[in-house]
Amino acid sequence: MYNKQVAEQAIDYNIEALRDITLEDFEASKDKIDAEAAQRATHIVWEIHRVEEGMDLLAEGKLEEFGQYLFDSHETSRVAFENSIPELDTVVNVAKEAGALGARLSSGGWGGSACALAHADKADEIRKKIIDICKTKGLEPTAEIIIPSQGAQIIK
Repeated sequence: MYNKQVAEQAIDYNIEALRDITLEDFEASKDKIDAEAAQRATHIVWEIHRVEEGMDLLAEGKLEEFGQYLFDSHETSRVAFENSIPELDTVVNVAKEAGALGARLSSGGWGGSACALAHADKADEIRKKIIDICKTKGLEPTAEIIIPSQGAQIIK
């Protein structure tokens, strides 16, 4: 269980939620909290870091580096948060093998779907490879090409 008092002894700023701790301080202090809570929090704190850094990578057009964050996200989901399943792990691994820039589970985990990042001119080829390779592994996935668009916004 998270013990706020113990964790804050080594940190000189207020922590109300995991979003309030820096990645560096978390890594230096995680041994001061319950091992299972630290394991779970590892995914969350790293995910917050990846989102913050990922926005900069996308703004700079660094898709390969951003894609690696997707693979890293899946790995901490799988290991630290334990919210993946073997089929999703296979799809993510196959996406990497097929040439995707990145891939991770999508939704809450424990089933659901995966998303993969690819350059537009390679997307269909990678989609087909993912399906074909997964079939050799006993899976029958479906895949759609989705073109990202601007996120939700307030319309006046």
